Amino acid sequence: MTIDHKTSEIHNGYIRVMNSMGTVSNNYIIVANSTSQTIDVNNYQTGNYSISLIINGVISDTKQVVIQ
Repeated sequence: MTIDHKTSEIHNGYIRVMNSMGTVSNNYIIVANSTSQTIDVNNYQTGNYSISLIINGVISDTKQVVIQ
């Protein structure tokens, strides 16, 4: 899965993956000066997840995804 983010000037950001129970499954540090991040979801169990983009400690965007 590839997550696109609009700014290439993120200095402190990460992507948080949470399952439907609200448990954080993983955090992925955003690579400096990038505009997208690839996440390998092959090892995630089937279910609903929230993918949040967090920049400077603030949730910038959240999307709901279903992993099958």
